[in-house]
Amino acid sequence: DVRASTALGICYYIGWGVAKDHKKAVELLRTASNAGHGIAQYNLAVCYWNGHGVEKDLKTAVNLFHVAADRGNTTAQCSLSQIYERGIGVEKNVNLSMKFCHNAARQGHAGAQHYLGFCFETGKGIEEQSLQKAAEYYRLAAEQGYAPAEHNLGNCYLGGLGVEQDVNVAIELHQSAAKKGFPYSQFQLGNIYHTGIGVKKDYKAAAEWWEKASKQGLARALVNLGVCHEQGQGVEKSAEKAVGLYKKAAARGLERGLFNLGFCYYRGAGVEKDLKKAVELYSQAAVKGFPQAQHHLSCCYWNGHGVEKDIKVAVMWCRRAADKGYADAQYGLGHIYEVGEGTERDIKEALKWHARAARQGHKEAQKALELKERCKVALGDLMRYYKMEAHLAGLTRELRLRESDNAYPFLRLPKEKVLELATKMRLEQEQRESFLELWEAGRTLKLPAA
Repeated sequence: DVRASTALGICYYIGWGVAKDHKKAVELLRTASNAGHGIAQYNLAVCYWNGHGVEKDLKTAVNLFHVAADRGNTTAQCSLSQIYERGIGVEKNVNLSMKFCHNAARQGHAGAQHYLGFCFETGKGIEEQSLQKAAEYYRLAAEQGYAPAEHNLGNCYLGGLGVEQDVNVAIELHQSAAKKGFPYSQFQLGNIYHTGIGVKKDYKAAAEWWEKASKQGLARALVNLGVCHEQGQGVEKSAEKAVGLYKKAAARGLERGLFNLGFCYYRGAGVEKDLKKAVELYSQAAVKGFPQAQHHLSCCYWNGHGVEKDIKVAVMWCRRAADKGYADAQYGLGHIYEVGEGTERDIKEALKWHARAARQGHKEAQKALELKERCKVALGDLMRYYKMEAHLAGLTRELRLRESDNAYPFLRLPKEKVLELATKMRLEQEQRESFLELWEAGRTLKLPAA
């Protein structure tokens, strides 16, 4: 009986009820495969693909996948879809990949339906991206209890992507997937309870879900659970436990895990203080493009903490973090241009980077911009006041712009004279002291018209 041979072959392959024996599995599956049994042909293809019980042979495996797919085996069709999409053992062919995926999806294969949803969500392998169609395919697979589809459909409802936003439905879907052990939904539920999206904030529930996901090795959950222990949110406050979790995430190469662990070494939190170790970990995360690590590494080079002081390297890392939109780095880069250390002083660039940081709500940058704007106004007023005084003194010729540097003679006045004029203008103490830096950089500052 071919069905019995197939079933017994699978039992030997996975060691279910009998001792695992791949060679015996191949023997039984080949017998059923030669008799035209589609499931046997698919499983025999898997043996050839992995080299289990038989010498690895991708060409034979692909041929067997084709035979099984032609007999309507949807799992074989899905396998061929992935094979042609990646170009493993065959020439890469996206169109053929999508053809097999569509065939399997039409026959109700949840994995294929889920993958089509992903393609429509990302625009991968299709002509027109459609969040609505993505949600439809996710729903087809989710209705069969397919956890990855429940997760993605849950995210659609959470963000209102292709469906009307409904946080309650999103939570139900994620809970369903999480109870099946799907780590990404466990992680997402942790996020939901931690931020209080559609539910009351519950740090304990968040930590519990992150712990479940972390036990399955999800690095992001390890980091989040570590933060909970570091801050005492929903769990016992313990810097030592946080370090242990960060180490596990760092071992998996997660940028945030590397950075958080480095920050612990930098502060001596839960571990003996070690600035060199901190720089080492910051560097690993920075090379991976993590902007927060790039900024902290910049500060280490700037101050000579754990590494030889190098202003140029500090500026390089600060710029990389700033280019990625990290507000602290943007503010820092603005300061670098303002003081002209490690790069040429450029007030215009300083204002530009401070403005970018300010737009993200960076309070120090907003304060700096506000003060600089007041100082610019003060400078403009002082220039007009000087112009009036010079005119009364018959010095009108001195007021013409010099074509060489496009600066007013006002900017050539000694500091004492500028402060004297500021006093006459009755400017506030903060303005009087602060605009001097801008006055000194007047050659590059775009001043108001006099």
